[in-house]
Amino acid sequence: MPDTVNPYIPGQPVDNPDLFFGRRDLVTSLREHLLKGRRVFVVSGGHRMGKSSLLRQFPNHLSEEFLAVRVDLLDEGARSLNWLLWRLADLIWHEVDQRLGLMGQGPALAEFEEGNDVFAERYWPEIRSALGDQCLVLMLDDLDSLDEDVQGSLISFLEELRGQDGALALIMSMSVTQQDLLLRRHGRLFGGAVTNVLGPLNSEDASR
Repeated sequence: MPDTVNPYIPGQPVDNPDLFFGRRDLVTSLREHLLKGRRVFVVSGGHRMGKSSLLRQFPNHLSEEFLAVRVDLLDEGARSLNWLLWRLADLIWHEVDQRLGLMGQGPALAEFEEGNDVFAERYWPEIRSALGDQCLVLMLDDLDSLDEDVQGSLISFLEELRGQDGALALIMSMSVTQQDLLLRRHGRLFGGAVTNVLGPLNSEDASR
């Protein structure tokens, strides 16, 4: 009999689209909300419920008017906002460069040590110029893995960036308990956000 690849490896998100099952309704809902102009989304759920797998697979379902960049905050292990903003700028810059072509040198960590304004004032205008009318979908996986101080500073930064560029879309994954907490603390960013809570797969998708 042929070998079967087991997609259920504990702690290992699914990268292969052929091994991604379920969540069809949620993928469709997220895509339709984006097309209708919604720009802030929260995906929450229990540990190993499939949040990271969903974010890894979602770009495969987007049309060319959207460009998605995923940031695994758990792997980044950010210790300061400046360092994290450099990583965000670097990941976005290289994705845009790969997809659209972006002239010039990529972000350097030393520049971001000058202050938090470097991203918004120096790099974001160039990124937006290269994107044109395209919507950047920034997917922040495991937002609740950040230290509280860095997390709060990042959310404040995203609030300002969203105010500067209404075409920027954010999809953020976190635990259910953190969702309730962050929505209360940061109403400016999360007020009106489209929220989704992942539960177990239905019987049909589990059988597949």
